[in-house]
Amino acid sequence: MWRNLNLRAQILIGYGVVLALAGGLALFLVLQVGDLNRRIATINASVAADAEAGMLVAARAADVQQAVNFYLQHPRAESRDAADASFAALDADIAQLSAGASGESQRARLAGVMDQLSIYRLTFLSLSALMDSRAKLSERLNMQLFEASSLAGGEISGEFLVRRGGLNAVSELTEAQQRLQLTNLLMSRALAEHDSERAAKALDQITAAQERLLRNSQRPAPSTGLLEAVDEATSAVVTVRQLADNIAHVRQTRDEQLKPQAQALKRSADAVAAGALGALTDATADLQRQAQGAQQLAGLAMMATGVVALLAGLRLARGVLRPVVDLARAVERVNGGDYDAAVAHGGGGEIGRLAAAFNQMTATLRRQRGEVRAQQEALAEHNRGLAQALDDLRAATDAREQLATAVQAMSVPVVPILRGVIVVPLVGEIDAERAQVLLRRLLAGVTDEQARIVILDITGVPFVDAALAGWLLQAAAAAELLGARCVLVGISPEVAQALVMSGADLGRLTTYADLRQGVEHAMRAMRSRAQANV
Repeated sequence: MWRNLNLRAQILIGYGVVLALAGGLALFLVLQVGDLNRRIATINASVAADAEAGMLVAARAADVQQAVNFYLQHPRAESRDAADASFAALDADIAQLSAGASGESQRARLAGVMDQLSIYRLTFLSLSALMDSRAKLSERLNMQLFEASSLAGGEISGEFLVRRGGLNAVSELTEAQQRLQLTNLLMSRALAEHDSERAAKALDQITAAQERLLRNSQRPAPSTGLLEAVDEATSAVVTVRQLADNIAHVRQTRDEQLKPQAQALKRSADAVAAGALGALTDATADLQRQAQGAQQLAGLAMMATGVVALLAGLRLARGVLRPVVDLARAVERVNGGDYDAAVAHGGGGEIGRLAAAFNQMTATLRRQRGEVRAQQEALAEHNRGLAQALDDLRAATDAREQLATAVQAMSVPVVPILRGVIVVPLVGEIDAERAQVLLRRLLAGVTDEQARIVILDITGVPFVDAALAGWLLQAAAAAELLGARCVLVGISPEVAQALVMSGADLGRLTTYADLRQGVEHAMRAMRSRAQANV
């Protein structure tokens, strides 16, 4: 079946196979790239969600720490509520993110953040309790210092100065009042800055104020206001000690517990984002491995495609070249004089038609050679005396046998049969290009052989049309310019009818039905020419 296909169909089928393989390879690559794109989109969505969760948790953790620090600096109810709200927001976000986490590792990291948040919150609650206690102590201290300072100021009056007449007592009371005020100032700064050193200085100041009030109260007949001032100062000393302990405890809790726990909370919150980055790194490595596998598969597919395309090309080339090689060998045999050469190639298509045409051509050549030999024998029978003419005719026959060698190369044999007489047999179809070659060979034969008569044998021409008739007239006109006259032989009834139908003016051509009559005409013309010269 393959041999019955024409060459175009074989080439198209070969190209179709190669294109199908290339299309399959392209489809495979498209599917691989699509799978990689889907995986990348999934990873992007997962990593984006994890990264967003990490940033949200880190931001919420920072908000919590900022709210806690603000409360420690400004221990008010609204700052405490803001801190509680930030704890609640982070707690809710972690619960929501844990429900939508992309993996167990991410849930574990969020659980770690939750644990650190719980520890941090407990420490904050303890600090909050201390801060609440501090607020009460601070309020009590302010009242005690105010009462003691007011009572001490009441004792500093003209009446006391007249009764006692002691400027030294007034100086001590004034100094005690100043130390009470300084205690209030130092304690306010110590509470605001959690400064134990200022708290210790405040304790020193309140103790010194207590001593001065106590010395004045030990004088004879102390006033009730002075004794109350001493009591208030003594209570203030106790309160200052309690506040100093509170400040130390708050500072210790903040430095030793709250700050490390805040750092641990920040690290656990950062671990959520770091986990997203790690997941991205792992996913990228997995994608790289998959891409390498796809590249290897694509390489193998390309190699397989190349091998199949090569095999298809070799098969196609063999199917085309083998009959051509057989035909070339047959042509060489024909060139060697073996007119029995034939090409055994079955099937249809261009190669099959070419083989059939070659076999037909060799059969035609064999038939023409037989006809030439028959014509030679007929000439020998009719005129035994023309030995030289017969010898020339045998030479022409040999030349005619060599015609088969030149047919494939589209050459034109010029056969001299008598001195001044040449035969030009035309075989096969005559197109414009071949007509030009024939004309050049004809004129070259006229010149080389100094021919006066040219016999154009169109017995082997299968079809005569107006173009061929025009070429015959051109050949006759060109030969006449070189001093030769053309004789057209091989006119069958069909050819005669075709020439008449073409409308060509063949008046300048002498025509005969076969080559024998043309040769006889040439012999008569040459004898007449010879007699005329004598």
